[in-house]
Amino acid sequence: MPGYSPAAPVQAHIHELGHFGMSQRTIAADSGVSQETVRLIAAGEYQMVRTRTSVAILSVTHSPNPRQPHVLAIGATRRLQALQTLAWPLVVLAAESGIQLGTLWKLSNRTQKTTRWEIWSAIHSIYPGLSGTPGPSPQTQREAIAAGWLSTMDWEAEDVDIDDPRITPQASGRELPRTTQELSARRAAEAADHLGLGSSVEQIARRMGISERQVERLLKRDPTTQP
Repeated sequence: MPGYSPAAPVQAHIHELGHFGMSQRTIAADSGVSQETVRLIAAGEYQMVRTRTSVAILSVTHSPNPRQPHVLAIGATRRLQALQTLAWPLVVLAAESGIQLGTLWKLSNRTQKTTRWEIWSAIHSIYPGLSGTPGPSPQTQREAIAAGWLSTMDWEAEDVDIDDPRITPQASGRELPRTTQELSARRAAEAADHLGLGSSVEQIARRMGISERQVERLLKRDPTTQP
């Protein structure tokens, strides 16, 4: 039948997204297909669907984007947890992101599967700049490590999509620093290693996900980079 495709793969995709926590309303908004059409396909009312409808719905993924009024919260949760293993307390993260402390607490403790796009985007924006430097609260770090939360180093080691709910990386096996001083020393050594391999400050900043100024500060802390 020209212009039509089997509905079964589309139905399965809708169910998978629903299992992640994405609503049919969000799937409809992202794909540009009516919510009623999404509902009927999910319910198995169609054997065949228009190919353009199939393509539109299958293009919807777990990745948050501004077409979705509510996005999957798992990436925001993982980023908040990872930052806390670096000693960044939620009160500071709230100030950095402009998001209310209570909202960050709920996300951090996985009390909700979805959040607004604006909230996910704000957390996504602050993560790169903070994930390479230690925060001011050793108590936050101890509590996060005790909770078993994955660190930024775990996510970097796996090099996986932090927003993908199908993926749970294994712990890197590296012992987490117990103090912010240990973390700072480790990051300084990492920057020095990159420098020793011939990388520029700009390249080191890109690879470590931090600013060039942060790289320069780290290099000043490592004795092997000093004359």
